[in-house]
Amino acid sequence: MKIFINGPMQGRNDYGAEFDEVTMLLEKRGHVAMHPALFDSALQRIKEFIGFPEFAEWTGNADIKETERSFRMLMIQQADAIFCMGGWQHDADAALAYGFAVGIHKKIYIEIEDVPDIACANLKYKQVYDTREKVTKQACEWWEGQRGEASR
Repeated sequence: MKIFINGPMQGRNDYGAEFDEVTMLLEKRGHVAMHPALFDSALQRIKEFIGFPEFAEWTGNADIKETERSFRMLMIQQADAIFCMGGWQHDADAALAYGFAVGIHKKIYIEIEDVPDIACANLKYKQVYDTREKVTKQACEWWEGQRGEASR
């Protein structure tokens, strides 16, 4: 499942590590995760690389926050669900993202324990598949043995 991680960023310097930690937890559960801290970092680098006037022309406006919000909404549209980190209610952009997700009927998770562990489900499926494949191989070998005995 593609999950957008929603959380507070305004007025915080350490938000990247928190988003990365949640990303790791979701990926361990078998999901693909994306978060707005990636946009913030990338847009800042682009802005520094191409210069502010060119950046404003490229994005269609001079407001990097508005560009980040647009990317955030696009990612929420593409996601299967969103995960809200603690404190999202106290961040204007995170609250906006939450409202947008509710408005387009996305599944919303607040606790990591509520997010399905599809990695475990995939492992169980693989175990069932491998067992079925092994039994099929044994059955074919047995059948070949039976056919060999019948032709003697």
